[in-house]
Amino acid sequence: MTVRAEVAAANVNYPEGPIVLPDGAIAFVETGLARVSAWRDGAGVEPLCVTGGGPNGLTLGSDGMVYVAQNGIPMGDVPFAPPSVQRFALGGQVEVVATVARGMTGGAVGRVAASGPNDLAFGPDGRLYVSDPARDRAAGPGRLLVFGADDSEVRVELAGAYINGVGFDAEGRLLWAESYDCYMARHDDADSSGYRRFADLPADHMPDGFAAAEDGRIFIATCHSHAITVISPDGEVVDMITLDAEAVPSNCCFDGSVLWVTDYTTDPAATGRLWRVETDAVGIPLNAGTLSPQAQ
Repeated sequence: MTVRAEVAAANVNYPEGPIVLPDGAIAFVETGLARVSAWRDGAGVEPLCVTGGGPNGLTLGSDGMVYVAQNGIPMGDVPFAPPSVQRFALGGQVEVVATVARGMTGGAVGRVAASGPNDLAFGPDGRLYVSDPARDRAAGPGRLLVFGADDSEVRVELAGAYINGVGFDAEGRLLWAESYDCYMARHDDADSSGYRRFADLPADHMPDGFAAAEDGRIFIATCHSHAITVISPDGEVVDMITLDAEAVPSNCCFDGSVLWVTDYTTDPAATGRLWRVETDAVGIPLNAGTLSPQAQ
């Protein structure tokens, strides 16, 4: 694939979770500053709101609200926020939407408190799918939580798993990335666990966030490869989009054929960058939904 990649913004603070706002601006979290910021062509980066804690991922709701995966782990002296799903209107205050899912866990029905939400996406059913990874293999199970208007559930519970990026492909199938063991999972012709491990990535490609194209390809931010790993609908690695030797890609989103990529960077003099990458693909329209604050 012939691409053109350029840095749109530098010296942003541990960015992740890019999304395209209705006015064309690119919003992303600056985890180290516990805030959501936006980049606008010609205007640079400006803060949108302070979330507290450790904001990790973003998605846009049909209500115009921005939903935040809040891991609750601050990187510095910032306001407290619990592990949760948050949301805010542009120019408005941040509120907690959900902290607990109710469903089957450990073979019984129970209440599961989110331990550190990482990424989130609305599904075709309008519900919000939230990854909740295990911080280390001994810390307990990684989970995928689902929140609806009148229900919630633990969709996946997997011992010692770092369930990271979450989203849907061009056929509306649920996908998620497992970072520790470097694979992508898909809920289609699932086995008894409810999902199928359909793409094994090289050991140095550690998948994080991803974006789906209309032709079925998946563009994955793979942290240790300095690149975006592109896989086919069958899970084969078909291309690599290398950024530079210092890049640590954390997540990405499509805006038409442009892929916006957040990058932590290994350069000790800078904490992160936002890249603009022109591709030969077109991103799928994202699902939309809304979620009111849940009774906890």
